[in-house]
Amino acid sequence: MGRGIENALAIAQKQESKRSIASCNGLLGDVERDRGNWDAAETLYQQSLTVRTELRDRSGMATSWGILGDIERNRGNWDAAETLYRQSLEVMTELGDRSGIASNWVSLGYIEQCRGNWDAAETLYQQSLEVKTELGDRSGMVNIWEQLGYIEYRRGNWDAAKILYQQSLELQTELGDRSNMAQSYSGLGENESDRGNLEAAEQFSKQALVIAQELGMIHLLAEINYDLARLERKRGKHRTCPTALQHSASNISAIGRGEGFGENQARVGARLIPMMPSSLISISQANRLLRSDNET
Repeated sequence: MGRGIENALAIAQKQESKRSIASCNGLLGDVERDRGNWDAAETLYQQSLTVRTELRDRSGMATSWGILGDIERNRGNWDAAETLYRQSLEVMTELGDRSGIASNWVSLGYIEQCRGNWDAAETLYQQSLEVKTELGDRSGMVNIWEQLGYIEYRRGNWDAAKILYQQSLELQTELGDRSNMAQSYSGLGENESDRGNLEAAEQFSKQALVIAQELGMIHLLAEINYDLARLERKRGKHRTCPTALQHSASNISAIGRGEGFGENQARVGARLIPMMPSSLISISQANRLLRSDNET
């Protein structure tokens, strides 16, 4: 696909069609982003933004800022991401683009979630949920329910978390959204594990594992294998625990190589950040994390 876009870009440049040049650079940026090549993607999006600014294409500018915010978010640069999202939000608000406004609220909510500011994140998610509900954006609604479920889980409100995860899972199943189904199953597994319901936790985690393996969701596989290792440690099965840890370490190594970046990383990213002092985690590091978890 990239080669076809490059050919289209060459034609647009020859014809000096600025709007087409901006569009092609944006599409090439999408290709590099999906490969996890953040620097290359950023360069292309910036080129697109420059042209859209010259054309006074406010909608295109807002979209570019939002995508550049995503890149900074994936780099862990929360402040830079927030600045870009707010630039995008300001223009989307001026244009009356309610879908764009709701999307930026979700992005800003994720930033607050990563900072551990649960109340601020919840407020932004609820604002977005209201708009997405009015617009009939069912896919967007289920994603927000999942994030709200994670927030309740982190607060220790297990019943509230379970309701939100199951609410999200029901609609994800109806929509055939297997990627987010896997994340909801994983969230339910974490929730049951912390309640001490180890059998239920294992069942949910294994349901998530099957889907994540089918879809190649590297980030989620790392999380699920880590959670399964925690389950085995809670049961006192230290001999089987390293197997799950090895799988988790292998998944995180793949993340360090830039694999699996095309998936929805919101909740998974927030979960894995404390686990990743570098792009690679060793079994001994994972064991220390498990000991720390058991002590808290």
